[in-house]
Amino acid sequence: MERLMNDSGFGDVRTQHVRAQLVLPSASDALQLMQEAAGAYRAVVADLDAAARLKAWNDVYECLKQFDADEGFKAELELIIGSGAKPR
Repeated sequence: MERLMNDSGFGDVRTQHVRAQLVLPSASDALQLMQEAAGAYRAVVADLDAAARLKAWNDVYECLKQFDADEGFKAELELIIGSGAKPR
């Protein structure tokens, strides 16, 4: 990220890695979050026909189920937060 921001002309570029935990009631809720709020995931399947899109989301759900536990869905996240100054 730092290289991309520097190459784009930003100055005083800084990044920070932050760990977080995503906790939801279930893997179904995590899938819904991905489908509704995370545009990057929707973009990945946008060009698929309806049947292929449904299969892709079903495959994602099957993967998400591994993070289901008795107390709900829990997944570890690592976020990279970046900042930079616009050149004058």
